[in-house]
Amino acid sequence: MRIRLLRGTTLVVTLARFLAAPPVVRAEAPPSLAPELSARLNQARSALQSDQAAKARELLRAIVRDAPGTVPALQLLGAAEEALGDPPAALTAYGKALATAPGDDYSTQRVRAVCRGGLPLELPAGQRDPLFSVLGEAPLRVRELEVDTGRVRFPPGDPLTRRAFHTTGILFAPPAMTRDPSHRKASTLPEDLTFNRVCYGYALEPAGATWRLRFRVHYVSEFLAGSAYQTLAEGTCDLFLRLYWLGQDGIGVETRFAPDGVVDVWLLPKGEPGGEHSPQYTEDLFFYGIEVARPGLEWIREVAHEYGHHVIPPVDGYSGIAEPWATGTQGERLFLTWLSELGFGLGDSDTPFTATAEGYREYLRQQVLSDANFFLNHGPSETLSADQTDNGWRYTQGFLTYVNGQYGNAALAETYRGGRKLAPGEFMTGIDLLRAFQEVRNRAAEPIDLRPGFPIPSLSGDTDAVAGTGTGDESLPLQQDATLAWWVYLAAGDWELSLVPTASVEATLALGLGKPAVYERSLVLSPPPKEAQWVPLGTLATGWHVLRVRGTNVPKPLALKLIRLRLRPGQ
Repeated sequence: MRIRLLRGTTLVVTLARFLAAPPVVRAEAPPSLAPELSARLNQARSALQSDQAAKARELLRAIVRDAPGTVPALQLLGAAEEALGDPPAALTAYGKALATAPGDDYSTQRVRAVCRGGLPLELPAGQRDPLFSVLGEAPLRVRELEVDTGRVRFPPGDPLTRRAFHTTGILFAPPAMTRDPSHRKASTLPEDLTFNRVCYGYALEPAGATWRLRFRVHYVSEFLAGSAYQTLAEGTCDLFLRLYWLGQDGIGVETRFAPDGVVDVWLLPKGEPGGEHSPQYTEDLFFYGIEVARPGLEWIREVAHEYGHHVIPPVDGYSGIAEPWATGTQGERLFLTWLSELGFGLGDSDTPFTATAEGYREYLRQQVLSDANFFLNHGPSETLSADQTDNGWRYTQGFLTYVNGQYGNAALAETYRGGRKLAPGEFMTGIDLLRAFQEVRNRAAEPIDLRPGFPIPSLSGDTDAVAGTGTGDESLPLQQDATLAWWVYLAAGDWELSLVPTASVEATLALGLGKPAVYERSLVLSPPPKEAQWVPLGTLATGWHVLRVRGTNVPKPLALKLIRLRLRPGQ
């Protein structure tokens, strides 16, 4: 490793502690151990020295079960796991040894050797802090974060808190790549492209036993770049970790391109400001011109867009638009919808990327709702779904927004999964997604809960009044003599309807499917836990239908929170 003192002057610092020297096994057990335990340790040591690492591991695991915290046994177990090619298991053993004996020199040296190329892909959850205490020139510091992904799920469920952390404040980072892929073979490298700092981002696996490396955000130190980018790098890593959990729990996706599950992110000071997912370096993401300040919401959008290329199932083949693939924009719109619901960047959010509620609403109105309305006004169409021009691109973007907004993230995940099976290099088109959604709805369990926030503008009067924020989660007002209409896809059967308001209200409504509603009913609408009032809709054929509701007598404000559809009992 080289520490730059003055421009053109370097000082070489030895890093023998990071070299891959094989573990040195002591000749015999310490005399302070009980005779029986000492004998068992010597047996395991002999097996390890005789290249019987598997046998040694079995003996040592038994010792650790019987006598937890026995440092010599943990040292030998770590050596056995290394010999068997299992670095995470080795780190688990060494971490337990360090937790018991923080000054253990042997475990310290082995941890540094195992991590000689940078922080590992996996960290045992219980041993992270002991391991991090010995890895750097000083203990590595971390910032932990939590994401309640349950808040963006629909249908709603229990809170689902996911954990992650990223490294912070590293003066002398552990060894890491110093060149981005596009400059890896260059003979010389300008200082503002010498990536001598890295922020590591880990997510805690759902079982809670392992921290898994998901992101490495590479940046240039303030000395070489002339500007400080540590805060930007750490904020970017924090945002990527949040997007990781939203993608996982929202629609069940993670990176499609990195075989080890780790996305390398490169923050380049120069260049035209913007992000890139390069077809040549698919495992990496690049952000250029970071020396140019941009609003927090713009940086959030750029990160969400590029991550969308990495995780959204491939929808491609369009022409006449900026990108032939739709994944970046899909990711951008989906993630910003969820981030707005979580309030990311607002008020007391601990992130350098500040945003405002109005900024989110304006983005959703201009970008998300405009294409959703394009789909809603044209209605379900295989012709437009198959279109590979700008119209087809807008239509498919709007359709996916509609699915997530009205039916929820679970339906969107099923739609992505239900598309045709793809060979490597193949992609889906809009018509694949439309047909997949219809197949999924044919098998859907009922009752079916729909959010009312995506009515058909051309059939619902004042579009601005019903647009809301665009998240699809808001209540929707129904005024006297006003009509609201929604596209719904239903399997064949005898269906009935219930409307769930935000507060109890008596009203007379005209309800119906297809042609303008003429089925008038006086209803007492109540939110749960009061029993719902169900209205028959009749026997329907499989397919798309327009559900209409008109307020013929609405003496008090009526705000719809939920639309419920079910097959009549007994079918």
